[in-house]
Amino acid sequence: MLEYLILLPNITAGISTMLNNAFLANLIYCFGYIPFIVRNFRSGDRTQMIYFLIMEVMAVIGVLLVVLKNNN
Repeated sequence: MLEYLILLPNITAGISTMLNNAFLANLIYCFGYIPFIVRNFRSGDRTQMIYFLIMEVMAVIGVLLVVLKNNN
């Protein structure tokens, strides 16, 4: 049951993307990818861990770009 809870942030972000709100999706993904990174690190699956690390970096950069653009 607990395994399904780590999917909730990513499902919510997917719904935000579907509703054309990419900023909210990236904001949710900033926290939603962390459980997947930890899980794959513990299981030793480097390929999936690297994939989620790349996606995490892209989500954080997306949020930072919007925040910095709106502050100027």
